[in-house]
Amino acid sequence: MAESIPIEGLIVLRGNDIKPFKDVCGMMYEGVRNENISLAAVKVKKGGKTNSHYHKKMFEVYLVSDGIGEFKARKVDDMTVENYKLKKGDQVSIPPWIVHQTQAYADMELIVVNSPPYDSTDVYEASIWKMQKA
Repeated sequence: MAESIPIEGLIVLRGNDIKPFKDVCGMMYEGVRNENISLAAVKVKKGGKTNSHYHKKMFEVYLVSDGIGEFKARKVDDMTVENYKLKKGDQVSIPPWIVHQTQAYADMELIVVNSPPYDSTDVYEASIWKMQKA
């Protein structure tokens, strides 16, 4: 539980108060949240990957705090997939309407900032790969 702080708007959240939950990104540990942003840690096991998805409203920023992997992204209306190798210390800024997926080559931890704050109703699953015409 966040501590009551006498300074309006200031939040201190202790690590043992953060409860994980399963999300399209993997195991998510949501931390501080206010009306403007949310902060979370996402853990992806070696060989695992997040479900490819996009957001209509949320911006996301990733900081790779541990591990190595690959980030794949494309615009919702464009089937050209871009691939980026990621390692500890790398950062990714993801605007709305970008389909994205992360694959872990070693256990990865991503620190994720969402603005507006994370909202599971603004998560839309979509294939990262090119659709084949029948």
